Amino acid sequence: ILAPETGAEGAEVLASKLRDRILEYEHRYGDIKITVSCSFGVAELTREMAVPQDLYQAADDALMLSKRSGRNRVAVHTA
Repeated sequence: ILAPETGAEGAEVLASKLRDRILEYEHRYGDIKITVSCSFGVAELTREMAVPQDLYQAADDALMLSKRSGRNRVAVHTA
């Protein structure tokens, strides 16, 4: 998700709202309850990022940080 007008703080809020909405999803298959978990990594495009791959890497680093923190987390990449 690209959110160019929000900055890192707004993107973190957006990711948290999306996570909360996804966590509301519940489906039943017979007696089995199916739930969804998710983690988000947030990265802000900075002047130091020379190519799109730099932004992707920063977002991926943040995602890995959120996953290491536990389930259903949001983490922000910091330079």
